Amino acid sequence: MNKQVRDHLPDVLRGLALLGIIMVNAPYVALDSASGYFSGGWQDPFDGLVTFIVAAIFEGKFYLLFAFLYGYSATYIVRSPDLPLTRWRRRSLVLLAFGFAHAVLLFHGDILFLYGLVGLAVAGALKLQTANLGKLIRRTALAVSGYYLALLVLVYLATFIPEAAPTGPDALTLALTQGTYIDAVAVRFFTWIETISAVVFLQGPLVVVAALVGIASGRVRLLSQDWSPIWTKVTVIGLALGFPVQIVLSYFTVYGTHIGFSVEFAFVFTLLAMMTAPLMSAGLVGLVKLAVARGFKVGENIGRMSLTGYLSESLLMGVAFSAWGLGLSGASAWVVVLVGVVIWFSLEQFSRFWMSGHSKGPVEALVGVITTGKAVSK
Repeated sequence: MNKQVRDHLPDVLRGLALLGIIMVNAPYVALDSASGYFSGGWQDPFDGLVTFIVAAIFEGKFYLLFAFLYGYSATYIVRSPDLPLTRWRRRSLVLLAFGFAHAVLLFHGDILFLYGLVGLAVAGALKLQTANLGKLIRRTALAVSGYYLALLVLVYLATFIPEAAPTGPDALTLALTQGTYIDAVAVRFFTWIETISAVVFLQGPLVVVAALVGIASGRVRLLSQDWSPIWTKVTVIGLALGFPVQIVLSYFTVYGTHIGFSVEFAFVFTLLAMMTAPLMSAGLVGLVKLAVARGFKVGENIGRMSLTGYLSESLLMGVAFSAWGLGLSGASAWVVVLVGVVIWFSLEQFSRFWMSGHSKGPVEALVGVITTGKAVSK
């Protein structure tokens, strides 16, 4: 019996998504827990440029890519012989638990809890016939588009409300930069309680659509298919149209308040960038597919144990930037990016070492035991 060859592309995409995620997450530990790179404390001209580059290339694109891959991987689980849908629901519940623990113990900007909720929401779609799944995706995408357009109108109307007076650092920023680990845990709990609903309502609808598209793509093993005209179309349109749009919107998002816009009006561009991010995300998938076909495998190792990698990123961000660690908080934005790259690269190398002797990452193995009741062999 021939052993099935593992497809490299999904793993590379997960690994690169983790790079994008740490680029976006790091400043919320290093600079300001509420506004990240947009804390207003740019220490040199490069800080603004770094913020712009991160906004244009990473912000809003890679958590959607992760959501797509989350749905894509679901098709592997439901094809397994051991209570596939039950296992998926258990997995979603485990992500809820891990997400809560991650938000409180490591990083308040957790996405696992949201993915757990989405996993439960789309569970029924896993059993739909392909034609019905396609109808569900189209209707959901249409409803989500209407939702974000309504939200955009509300945000625009909010620009006519007088701005509140600026305040000092929030409690979590102070706990991270001056307090102990326990101080930060206590504040993170209340911060998560206050912000989780905003995360669900702001990011959740797009994550649902991305996961559904991932499920449909996984059924036909889209990422494993040979290059075809549809891939060319997706890549060209996604990059030729999506990237310039992100450049323009990111410019106004980053520099809007510096050229006279209110904070609320600048947020209009942030929302527009989030709404149009899927276009560039799709183009990036095509670009990476071309690169993988030519032997590119950077990120594959950490991509094979992405849950472990995601949690480890948060742990190492705390060690690097928090007062209880190395205390690098308040550094220039380019230093934050550099530290993020070093963390990601280090985890990629650790993953290479770990996966040379194991079939799964440590956290993935634990999730497997919880969801199936069976120990994972090396």
